[in-house]
Amino acid sequence: AAHVCSASVSCTCLTSVRVSVATAGMDCPRVRYPQFNDQVEAELAAAGYQVRTDPGNQVDKVVQLYEVLMTRHTVMVVGQTGGGKSVILNTLARAQTTMGRRTTLHVLNPKAITVAELYGVLDKDTRDWTDGLLSNMFR
Repeated sequence: AAHVCSASVSCTCLTSVRVSVATAGMDCPRVRYPQFNDQVEAELAAAGYQVRTDPGNQVDKVVQLYEVLMTRHTVMVVGQTGGGKSVILNTLARAQTTMGRRTTLHVLNPKAITVAELYGVLDKDTRDWTDGLLSNMFR
C-alpha cells in the first residue's frame, strides 16, 4: 500500500510571500523541470508514496525547495509534525544524487547547542576565530 505524504510544509515561506505580493492578480504557473520532476516522481513512487503532482502537493514542494536552494546556501524547512518535511528533504537529496549531483543532508537541532557552537566565535583577547558546526560543514 502506498503511503500518503501531506504537503503542508512551508519550505519557501519568505519567498512565497514576496512572490505573491509582487504578482498580485497575475496567473503565474509553476515551472516544470522535465528531467528533475520525473526523477522526483520516480523517487517518491520507489519509496512507496502516492505521487501527487497538483500544485501545493509533494512534487511541487520538492521543486519549490529545489528552486530556493538554487539561490541560497541554507534553508529552514518548517511545518507541523507529520507534515512531510523529511519526505521532501530526502526526496530532493535522492533525486539530485540519482541525477549525478551528489547531495548530503546535515540535519541538526539548533536548539540543542549554543549560538557560538552553531556559528563560531571570535576570542576577544587573541582575535582567534573558532569555527562552529555550520562553518565546519561548509568547508
